[in-house]
Amino acid sequence: MLRPCYLTLVLLAASFPAQAQEADPRGEMSVNERKVVDPSKQHFNEGNAAFKARDYQGALASYKKSIEANDQNANAFFGLGLSYRKLRKPKEALVALDRAVAIKPDHDKAISTRGSVKMDLRDYSGSVADYKAVIELRPRDVKTYFKLALAHDKQGSPAAAIGAYEKAVEIKPSYTKAHKNLGLLLEKQGDTAKAVTAFRHACEGSRSDASACTKWAENLTKLQRFSAAEKAAEKALERKPGDAFALVTLGEALEGQRLYDAALEKYEQAKNDPTWGPTAVYKIEALKKKRG
Repeated sequence: MLRPCYLTLVLLAASFPAQAQEADPRGEMSVNERKVVDPSKQHFNEGNAAFKARDYQGALASYKKSIEANDQNANAFFGLGLSYRKLRKPKEALVALDRAVAIKPDHDKAISTRGSVKMDLRDYSGSVADYKAVIELRPRDVKTYFKLALAHDKQGSPAAAIGAYEKAVEIKPSYTKAHKNLGLLLEKQGDTAKAVTAFRHACEGSRSDASACTKWAENLTKLQRFSAAEKAAEKALERKPGDAFALVTLGEALEGQRLYDAALEKYEQAKNDPTWGPTAVYKIEALKKKRG
């Protein structure tokens, strides 16, 4: 009659030591409940911390340890590539980023960074291909369109570059840097009317970019829209008082309106500038001859 009770006690006694061995001495959790530390992830996190602290050599060491623990860690190869790029070792960076993309073909950040490394190496066709691949993954990424435009321009494909800039500002109309670069490229291609529009957006969309306003004024002058050019140049000088480029451009706008005394005054203010001084002096002499 006592046999069932005896068996129960034996089972309880047998199970107790195992529970005692598994109990955490701090009383926090059992061994089975503890998370197993992934050495690859641990070294990867250490690499990220070093990278954030701008210790790129330290980051390299940690990312390499992460890869030793797991050679399929795409993010560790990506971190390795970033660190090599910061250390100005583009060839080593490219090898690491190639590996990251091979492991994870949709690693958009690695593909984008690889495109930038190829730009460093002057492989502009390769950059274009990578940036296009990123756009397939992130169709509304304006920064990648901007980079794509730069790569197309370096590649000698201005029409494609213009298209990429236009797409960037279509997605983000307030992207003043893209508007400005678009204006510069349109100006270079001789499309002054469209350049005026791009520079206007760049000037009006920024509170501090004086050169965008000056370029707007300069191209308005080419179209003989002198009054509008005067206002744009004055806006540039509000942002950067005494800027010689803006002073010369304002002088040209005033001269176009036959306000010769005012134009001479602006040229005089710019004539001692090391860059724009020679142009200002030439303008002064030419205007004096014009007036007889």
